[in-house]
Amino acid sequence: MQLFFENHLAGGQFSFTSIVHMPVELNFELNSFVDDGYAALYGDWNTLTGRWMFKEAATAYGYPFPLASREQVLNCIKALGEFGETRLYLGELFKSNIDHYGHGHADSWCKQYWGISEDVSDALISIADEHTDIVFELSLAMPQKLLTLLSRRYADLQITASSAKQNGKGAKKIVMQSGKQLPTPAQTPADIQASVQHIKGEVQRKYFDELLKPHGLDDAIVIDQFGNAMFSGSQINVNLIKSRLADGDKAEEIASRYIGLTDRHKEVIHLLPPYWNK
Repeated sequence: MQLFFENHLAGGQFSFTSIVHMPVELNFELNSFVDDGYAALYGDWNTLTGRWMFKEAATAYGYPFPLASREQVLNCIKALGEFGETRLYLGELFKSNIDHYGHGHADSWCKQYWGISEDVSDALISIADEHTDIVFELSLAMPQKLLTLLSRRYADLQITASSAKQNGKGAKKIVMQSGKQLPTPAQTPADIQASVQHIKGEVQRKYFDELLKPHGLDDAIVIDQFGNAMFSGSQINVNLIKSRLADGDKAEEIASRYIGLTDRHKEVIHLLPPYWNK
């Protein structure tokens, strides 16, 4: 158990990359800028020749439109200034990642090595004498491949993984030891969902009590029936605000943007960790 803690729960955080390390170079936003930069530099540049954003530069350079060569496409991208430089940087990064890791981006790398295309969101950890609860959100199915790997690596530990959508669909429970799935008592999807929501709520409650009680703000957060942390007196989920902090928004900007947030809520926002694992 101590080894598990050292390898996977250091700093009070949990991530799938602690199980199978993902190169940090792969972790960036995959968008149309990446596609444009890679196509212009290494891919099918013909897909870019008729882009209207190149029309002004094409006229200035005396190029035909649609454009007629990779060089012309590259010059017109450079003419976009910062937006063009970003496209070319991301295209270079994507190609470099393919050369080094066999994948241009985290999405495809994770599917191969994790069996799932995303990392956990905002994991919370609760440590008790006989068990440790790790609560997190995913938009995809339970990562069976990683669970099996963890169970093999820590053969003396029994790992129980339960998951359920908020609407109760897809509820599932797996118990593993030594890399093998163990039989479990029959449970209905409703029972599993209730268990997931209870554990999630208890872990969230413990986390926010420890964070807010020293500041006299423990009543500023409530846990709803789904185990979600909400700003009291509002319909605003705390995780939504944490995601805005991760995007660089300031507490004052956030508090003024969302109706229902009070000065006490603003104090809570200042205490929230400025990260959101994705």
